[in-house]
Amino acid sequence: MEALVGAKRRPKVGRCIIVVEDEPLVRMLLADHLREAQFEVAEAADADQAVKLLDELPGVEAVISDVRMPGSMDGVGLAHEIAARWPDVTVILTSGFLGDDHERLPPCTHFVGKPYQLEQFTSLLRSSLP
Repeated sequence: MEALVGAKRRPKVGRCIIVVEDEPLVRMLLADHLREAQFEVAEAADADQAVKLLDELPGVEAVISDVRMPGSMDGVGLAHEIAARWPDVTVILTSGFLGDDHERLPPCTHFVGKPYQLEQFTSLLRSSLP
């Protein structure tokens, strides 16, 4: 578990969100904003870490992920993995350029383009989570 970013901030059961972003400052900024909005947040630097968190943490309700990242899968691949294994988890992808990847998105995957306003995520989460 030591490889997981934010592992020391283990989320409680509730409105639990995983933020997946390989740029540390962007990830921290979004995670801090969500915490201020009363969400519990776990952080991952890539899709592999996000899958580990999904396996280990109960009650994850949403994953916000960048599309372009290093590792064994990108954000679109992560969205497909989540749709197959955790179909009740809301997925929000973000990118400055989606290109043809938009056609590969699983159904019910939300997309927020960069640059974005942090409030877009809190608004989308509040409207899409039960």
